[in-house]
Amino acid sequence: MNQASLCLLLLAMPIAGSVNSPHVAAPGVAAPDVPHVALQDLDLSAMTQQWGAPQAGRSVDGHPILLAGQTYGDGVGTHADSEITIALDRMALRFTSWVGVDDEVGRHGSVRFIVRVDGVEAVRSEVLRGGDAPRHLSVDLRGAQTLELAVEGGGDGITADHADWADARIEIAGLETPLIGADGTAPSVAARVRALPPPPDVPLDIVRAVSPLAMIRGPRVLVVTPERPFAYRIPATGAAPLRFSARGLPDGLTLDRWSGLLSGSIPQEGTWDVALEVIGPHGPGERGLRIVARDTGEHGAPRDELDAALASSGWGPDLRDSRLTPNEQIAHVTLGALLAEPLLAGADWEQLDAFTRALLTNDEVLGVDEDLLGIPAHRIEAARAAGAARTEVLARPLHDGRVAVGLFNRTPVAAPVTVRWDALGLQGLQPVRNCWLGRNEGEHDGSFTAEVPRHGAQLFIVGRPSAGP
Repeated sequence: MNQASLCLLLLAMPIAGSVNSPHVAAPGVAAPDVPHVALQDLDLSAMTQQWGAPQAGRSVDGHPILLAGQTYGDGVGTHADSEITIALDRMALRFTSWVGVDDEVGRHGSVRFIVRVDGVEAVRSEVLRGGDAPRHLSVDLRGAQTLELAVEGGGDGITADHADWADARIEIAGLETPLIGADGTAPSVAARVRALPPPPDVPLDIVRAVSPLAMIRGPRVLVVTPERPFAYRIPATGAAPLRFSARGLPDGLTLDRWSGLLSGSIPQEGTWDVALEVIGPHGPGERGLRIVARDTGEHGAPRDELDAALASSGWGPDLRDSRLTPNEQIAHVTLGALLAEPLLAGADWEQLDAFTRALLTNDEVLGVDEDLLGIPAHRIEAARAAGAARTEVLARPLHDGRVAVGLFNRTPVAAPVTVRWDALGLQGLQPVRNCWLGRNEGEHDGSFTAEVPRHGAQLFIVGRPSAGP
């Protein structure tokens, strides 16, 4: 081995938990003939990824695997974010692979490679970019039951994140004393070292039915222009008939008690906190509405006054299947609500299935997104494995003194996630409301734990309301 090759190997050593293999070959050169299973020979249909499909012996675009000008004879081309879990049955000695961004994307793309052994992170590479020299990973697998290989984006989106596991192989222990099965035979290596299909994705059973109780919906803030005609129908649901009332309306506005239509014209600038009420056969529902009259000019209301979520439909006549699982879609909308983002839906709403309609019309989730305080969430807790967050807690203060809390699970299996009251600035017994399931979870002292589906999220409101419309 010359000095340049030695330097390359030293620079390419994995970050944590790895052990150098005595069987490392130069890039693109076959390793010595030791018993092994090649990654490309496993059932790659078990590998999940966000774009395209994994390719055996080729890049994700179907070209020969090429890293920094070097061609590799075997391996797997994939695309961030991707993940595969492999059963080892305690047969494996070591996993080795050269990794990097395939040359087919030039200097584009940025990824990290992660290796987990029995669920514990063993290697997390630095961010590798298009054109970087490949890194060599070598991980001790002795006694391990499972191996997880994952690729994550480098933090700038996943465009052009074409990732290669080149010359990836699992070295196998000698079979002089094979494990004997219940039927008295020794299972083959292929039956014992195999890709495991992703666990079934059981969607969170989010609320789908509209309650018969009278409830006021929609934004909590309206911005209008003084001395101009104004009309706004109060959004409300519940069993008919519904009757409306309002206290604290500004001069110039009237309310039709049967239709819920607010109309008229406000003569001057100002801010009014209005108490709205709707009464149905099952009782009343109340909600505050802040009306802001301001001369906004020809460009409409200033953005800092418009905290309501936006919904847009269209962008083509036909619905298209999402690449996200139902739980990933729930996590997506949960994150948007916590970050106070405008929520956009590009679809024909008349064609929506029951799940998607429930996903996009949950009033409690939209209420978090529309909260008039307008402060986005921040991360307060993250459960880590060797430096990598696998479950996370985000919290957002609400205008009435309560806190919206999102529990996120990035692991490939369902996992419990806990939020502690001291991280929220709360103490003692606190009520917990489940937004997606539409139910009260009771009062909890000090903390709250919920089971979160794989790649999923749950959204809660913690605390007692203290102020605000």
